[in-house]
Amino acid sequence: MNSNLDELIFTEEEEKQPQLSHTKWKVMIVDDEPDIHEMTQFALSGFTFMGIGVEFISAYSGQEAMRLMVEHPDTALIFLDVVMEKEDSGLTVAKYIREEIKNLKVRIILRTGQPGQAPEQEVIAAYDINDYKEKYELTDKKLFTALITSLRSYSMHENLEKFNEQLEKKVEERTIQLKAAKESADKANLEKSDFLNFVAHELRTPLTSLRGFISIISDRFDLKLLPLIDDSDKKIKKAIANTKEEFDIMKQEGERLSALINNVLDLAKIEAGRVEWGKDKVDMAEIFKRAAFSASALFKEKGLELKSDVEDDAQSGQSGQSGFILTGDTDRLIQVVINLFSNAIKFTDSGCITYKIMRGENSMMRCEIHDTGCGIPKEYIGKVFEKFQQVASAQTNKPKGTGLGLPICKEIIKHHGGDIWAESEEGIGSRFIFLLPIDKNK
Repeated sequence: MNSNLDELIFTEEEEKQPQLSHTKWKVMIVDDEPDIHEMTQFALSGFTFMGIGVEFISAYSGQEAMRLMVEHPDTALIFLDVVMEKEDSGLTVAKYIREEIKNLKVRIILRTGQPGQAPEQEVIAAYDINDYKEKYELTDKKLFTALITSLRSYSMHENLEKFNEQLEKKVEERTIQLKAAKESADKANLEKSDFLNFVAHELRTPLTSLRGFISIISDRFDLKLLPLIDDSDKKIKKAIANTKEEFDIMKQEGERLSALINNVLDLAKIEAGRVEWGKDKVDMAEIFKRAAFSASALFKEKGLELKSDVEDDAQSGQSGQSGFILTGDTDRLIQVVINLFSNAIKFTDSGCITYKIMRGENSMMRCEIHDTGCGIPKEYIGKVFEKFQQVASAQTNKPKGTGLGLPICKEIIKHHGGDIWAESEEGIGSRFIFLLPIDKNK
């Protein structure tokens, strides 16, 4: 071993010093030759890195090295001889450190005077060591370089470990916060649903009475008061007409408020997970037919024609069924289609309404309802499925609904594994589209 100590320059690293928990870098020398210990310590005397000096620990056998590693788990570097009490003692120590005591931080430099006993390529491939040196290679300069490189690597590993610990702690704290926030949100959502249920139920009874009284008073006005009134006077005739119109408005508003309460209750139950969903074999072509029958009076009242366009499906199910079968809740799906029909009728004064059923992509069926109505303004198209968002009629500039029908439709379609959206052009009409998964086992 060369001892050109005059060529060594020991300098303190001008690096940002991390927060280190130790006061000395522990360097373990494992070799059965005492001279190697003395020469290594002499060559590296006075060495500092990041302002911290070195503490040398000596082991003269593999067994002693393993014991000292348990006592000093914060050892930064080991200069490890291969051949000691046994030909593979050093390799046994390296394996013990990595696999038995799970110390992955310590840097291991394997150095040997008998490379034939532990060929470099085989050792590097088979053992988790950081460097391999033959003893004649480790001059003073190379010892210095090896020590600097190893301590820098150890320091980075140590800092990374501390960073990971801090990160894990922050993630754990954040997880606890998010869990608490979710529990709070779930509780608030449950309380909201309970409150809406309470309010809706409390309103429903007096509203039912109010609608009943309005109907009774309106009938009495028509049957008992009108026959007694002389309507030859224009003013009286106009007052009678105004009174009838006001009765009609009260009836309509009563119906609208009743529908709003029912929708609030319905949506609250869906959002709270309190709905018992049916699991029927549902034919969507039949769903549309039943919904059309239920809405037939509305179509007739507005003088609108309903057209259908159901794609012929070569993969039809049982006799009499279309190929558009899914497992779902029959009544809820009818509710969706009736709601979409009702919306189309509200905003269509002439022309027709058309529904289509066809195969979409990824084993989905595509259902569409087209109208020739006033259309939806661009600023509203993205909001129609939000709660209490209502599109005004072009004629009255007043909303024509409760603002909950479409959000309920969205929740029902979402529960069935589908998606729903709207497309529209003002003055031409709107198109509501929803996708549902086709049942593979028809």
